[in-house]
Amino acid sequence: MEAKKPNLTKFTKEEYAVLMDKATEAMMKGDEEERLRLLALAPLSPGQAAELKYSMGVQWMIQEGINLSWAVETYGENWLND
Repeated sequence: MEAKKPNLTKFTKEEYAVLMDKATEAMMKGDEEERLRLLALAPLSPGQAAELKYSMGVQWMIQEGINLSWAVETYGENWLND
């Protein structure tokens, strides 16, 4: 079985804000499925990613498809291997 690659989908701060606005709109409409789908696209903050790395491990985050792009931008590519 081939190992999954990390989700490093880039988001600018502006794109992130638009995504959060759309997630809020979905919540206001009562569309929880759409809200969760949108939130799953968002990159984690570097701090959140570091906490999850400590508690769950990088491989778990990769398997879950968590967007680690901001963490890698902050900590560097080697962060995924440490």
